[in-house]
Amino acid sequence: MQGSVNGQVTLLQVFNILLEDTKNRVGIDRTPATYTCIRQVKDSLADFISATYGVSDMAFGQMTNQFISDYEHFLIDGQCKKAATAHKHFTYLKLACHRAYKDGLTDKYYHHARQGRLDDSGRDSKYAFRFISHRVSHDTLYI
Repeated sequence: MQGSVNGQVTLLQVFNILLEDTKNRVGIDRTPATYTCIRQVKDSLADFISATYGVSDMAFGQMTNQFISDYEHFLIDGQCKKAATAHKHFTYLKLACHRAYKDGLTDKYYHHARQGRLDDSGRDSKYAFRFISHRVSHDTLYI
């Protein structure tokens, strides 16, 4: 797939893993609606990545603060989603990040909350996961 860096797993590959796991757990501790929601988030991310970067997928290391901000604007302005729906998308994006780290599919460097100032320039991917966590936990989605 396009977008892998140093053999690092890609964002949509992790969503495929998450979808497979959720599908196997439907009826046990997941509902069909959860599976559908995760699939919609994956499809939305695929559309965003294709439209914005012209590639079919991207590595976690390429996910920057600017990526997060642009995806938020894509959801709210481009797809006319409400802030609550965008929040749900970021919740599942955060879940995918946790899953990739937990399964050893990506470096801790990119997905471990670090102390320090957030850099919204988009040039420094080490804060991207903290940026997602901040948005999800504090409901700071922009409208």
